[in-house]
Parts: sequence; structure tokens; C-alpha cells
Amino acid sequence: MPGNEEKAAAQCVNILWHIYITRFLARYWEFYGQAYRNSRRVTPGSIETLLQLRGQCMRLAIVTNVQAKDQVEKAEAIGAHHVVDYMITSEEAGFCKPDTAIFQLAIGSLGFSLDESYMVGDSVESDIIGAINSGMKTDSLLADGNE
Repeated sequence: MPGNEEKAAAQCVNILWHIYITRFLARYWEFYGQAYRNSRRVTPGSIETLLQLRGQCMRLAIVTNVQAKDQVEKAEAIGAHHVVDYMITSEEAGFCKPDTAIFQLAIGSLGFSLDESYMVGDSVESDIIGAINSGMKTDSLLADGNE
């Protein structure tokens, strides 16, 4: 059975380890966050597509799995924030794409039904499949700008 000194030493090691890990993770997330913000790029053709849809008097929403704070900053940085009527994140909704619930929530917030809605996305797995399973019409906008 360990003595008091050994227990105190073990507690000290645990405290130091906790401090080290906490500081390491804080620096890691700071570095990662900066790298993420610096790498934000608009998918070629996406703003033009949004503007064309807006020009046809369509209401637009961004549905994303990105955290709310990051998505607002990203939308502002790439020039999409002023083009959309509504934005919802999985963090706010409590559901991640491709879960149909997040699409239902977004479209319901715009005052439409899923069968009269259209999803343009850049991810087949989360955007297109999720929208199809929700009953929406879809199109994909690939990262290289091709459809």
C-alpha cells in the first residue's frame, strides 16, 4: 500500500499531466482554428449559383455540420452570409447531415415543404443523400466547379 509521500507524488504527477494536456490542447485548437480560418475558400461557382437562385426569387438556407460560430465567420469571409435567408448548423439543430431532421428544420423555417425545395450541395454523402432521403430535389456542385 503506498505511503503518504507516494500518494502526494502521484497526485502531483496527475495535476502536472492535467495542466500539460490542457495547455497542449488549447495550443493545438488555437493552431488548428487559425489554419482552418486561413484555408477557407469558396467552392468555385457556389456564390454565383446562390445569386442566380436569389435572382429567381428563391429563398436560400445554409445547412451545415460546422459549428455555429465558425459557420457565421466562414459565410461572412466568403461572401455568402448576405445572400441567404436562413442558416442552421448541426450544433444548433441537434442533428447532423445527412439526418433528415436538419433538412426538415431548415425548410420548415423558410416556410416551405420538403417536396417544393431544392438542395445544392458539395457532398454527395451528407448533402445529396440527406436531401434525397428528406424528399427534396437535389443537384451537386463539386469542389472543382463541375456539376
